[in-house]
Amino acid sequence: MGKNKFAMIGNGFLASTIADAYCRGAMPEYELTAVFGIGDERSQQIAEKCSCKVAQTVDELLETKPDIVVEVASIEAVQEYVIKVLKHGIPFVALSIGAFVDAAFYEKAKQTALDHNTRIYFSSGAIGGFDVMQTIALIGGAQAELTLTREASTYRDTPVFSQEVLDSGEKGLLFEGTASEAIPLLPRMINIGVATSLATIGPDKTRIKIYGDPNMPNDDDVYIKVASDQASAEMKIYSKSSILVGWSVVSLLNNLVSPVYFY
Repeated sequence: MGKNKFAMIGNGFLASTIADAYCRGAMPEYELTAVFGIGDERSQQIAEKCSCKVAQTVDELLETKPDIVVEVASIEAVQEYVIKVLKHGIPFVALSIGAFVDAAFYEKAKQTALDHNTRIYFSSGAIGGFDVMQTIALIGGAQAELTLTREASTYRDTPVFSQEVLDSGEKGLLFEGTASEAIPLLPRMINIGVATSLATIGPDKTRIKIYGDPNMPNDDDVYIKVASDQASAEMKIYSKSSILVGWSVVSLLNNLVSPVYFY
């Protein structure tokens, strides 16, 4: 029996992380067939390292007949390509989960997956714990909240940036609201909030707090709490870089083909 084939949409740091894992033998049951992304040079580097095809379009990527497609690109990439991939009956792994904060788009994607007997997989990315969060939410009466703290200047050029917080030398609150309200303000930063909300009580009910800390290194500090009268879970996740995000895809893909599935 041959290896399972996967292809990647995206050719940046996360795609390179997965490619490095693949070349190190961390995905022994897989063969990388193609990479598609903006900028041929970065795609070519991955292709040469992994002996795969550089696709100029998603149609070319699909011609390599992958068993699963992994998105490590952007919200826009998910919005543009997920429906097409699902219509080919191919499962789709999404890292840019913020695309699904749009309820109509989310329902369309789910229905397309059902119609074509396939699935959308949400990788845990920089957080994890989807299993326990979803379980507590299913019990009923749950509340969910996520707090993200980053170095204050990393929010520059976003609507939540505060020069006052940056100059103060002290940690300050930059945003408080729902996941639905947060994603238009920080589409590149709040995928974790949308992921938490979709695993629990929905984007309109999940609370998000965003802090800036002038004294913090360029890392992510994430705190998640999901609680009901019957059970609760609190998770604190620290990531020195986004390497955890790329490796979460490796872990997911390995789980999908393993005789033992860690949920």
